[in-house]
Amino acid sequence: MAPTKRSELQTAIVPLADGGTARFADLEAQLPILLAHLRAAEPCGPGTGRTIPQAAGVYLFSELGQPIYVGQTRTLRRRRSQHTRVSSRHNEATLAFIFAKAAAERPDINRHRTRKDLGDDASFALLFSEARERVAAMEFRYVEVRDPELRTVFEVYATLALGTSRYNSFETH
Repeated sequence: MAPTKRSELQTAIVPLADGGTARFADLEAQLPILLAHLRAAEPCGPGTGRTIPQAAGVYLFSELGQPIYVGQTRTLRRRRSQHTRVSSRHNEATLAFIFAKAAAERPDINRHRTRKDLGDDASFALLFSEARERVAAMEFRYVEVRDPELRTVFEVYATLALGTSRYNSFETH
């Protein structure tokens, strides 16, 4: 039964951590600044002359000037490579997998299987390979963010601000 009086409600509530909401407010204050840096970042990666650091951060894939996907990682260089490598599996090349699954809406492919089963399907594997190539051709921007809490909150903020929710669903696998 739900509490009915204010005094009952106060005793029934789980206590907040000391400084927890202040910490969140501090993170929130940093979000617009980080977003401005991400949007203004020069594209980097193969063919740009700019290397991607072995650092933690939040990244953005764009295609034809349009934001497509926002992600976070502890190692930017490794994560971009995972998204685009020919040998990357479904759990590493997340964006390519999403593209391939969307392209698999056709009668010869049953999309309603596990990721592994889809990956083992030769028809789907071809779509997945093409999708990895598509991702490899995209612009890649990033901002370095060491703090894991800030990275997590910023990933969601940037996804909403840039309108990439189509590919950033935040649903678990």
